[in-house]
Amino acid sequence: EIYTLSLHDALPIYPRPAPTPRHWWRRPRIWVIGLVLVVGVIWLIKLLGVIDPSPRDVKVAYVGAQAPYHKSVAVVFVHGIFGTKNDTWFNQGKSFPALLASDPEFQNQADVFLFEYFTPKFGSAATISGLAGQLRGSLEDNRVFEDHKSVVFLSHSMGGLIVRQYLWTKHDLSKIIMLYFYATPTNGSGLSTTAQVISSNPQLRGMVPLEENDLLQSIQDGWLQWEETKRVPSYCAYETLQT
Repeated sequence: EIYTLSLHDALPIYPRPAPTPRHWWRRPRIWVIGLVLVVGVIWLIKLLGVIDPSPRDVKVAYVGAQAPYHKSVAVVFVHGIFGTKNDTWFNQGKSFPALLASDPEFQNQADVFLFEYFTPKFGSAATISGLAGQLRGSLEDNRVFEDHKSVVFLSHSMGGLIVRQYLWTKHDLSKIIMLYFYATPTNGSGLSTTAQVISSNPQLRGMVPLEENDLLQSIQDGWLQWEETKRVPSYCAYETLQT
């Protein structure tokens, strides 16, 4: 009798080991594809921009009393980047400008003026120098300096840089009796460098750290060398809690 043995019959049969499961986060290909997609979306946003519902025109308004606005002092509020004249100065349903305008101690002495500019999270917008020019035009159109003996600027964040740039260009502080800055990045902000990765708003470039920022260097040098600034009280407020 002749038996035909195959190799399969000759070798011992062992159970095939079960395949080791590979989770998706251990697959380099998934990470590469994900990274490419994220970078692609970011650059698409920067190249095409995102339609921002905010209007591009400048909005200004006096608060409180009716015209004419000829009181002794004008208090000018200038908001910061990504803000508006409404949301920046509100807290728990209360408006800081409205409280000031209705305060018995000040309502007969001060007119409150709000300046608002276009500052989208994505897309193009005016630079800090351009916004300083818009501030100048708004103040001139509303005769803020002409109709008041004194002017106070109260600004938040990038708004402080706009105010300094405007006053440096105006080069006249004769009616300025006080400047108040809330969290103004005088030396720039490292967060602006990071934010530029996903936003093409040129206002962010104006707030990168001082060492790589020609605009801030120019504003600071001009401001420190200007003798007239030494007579104007200038105050600042800044956050002390961790974010």
